[in-house]
Amino acid sequence: MTVLAVEANPWKGINFGVPFPSHLHPTSDAHVLRWQDRMRRRDRRWLWAFTGAPRLRSTKTVRAQIIE
Repeated sequence: MTVLAVEANPWKGINFGVPFPSHLHPTSDAHVLRWQDRMRRRDRRWLWAFTGAPRLRSTKTVRAQIIE
């Protein structure tokens, strides 16, 4: 059986990572630049990040810092 997962485990041969689904599917570099400009102009009160579960052997990563 093959497993498609957002976070694949590279040590298991049946897992294959796929990109995380999002609302942004740029069709060109210009599209990305327009989206970045739009986000920079927005008044955002909060920034958020989804980190998932902590990784036991990964203590010096951005993920570990966010969870901490």
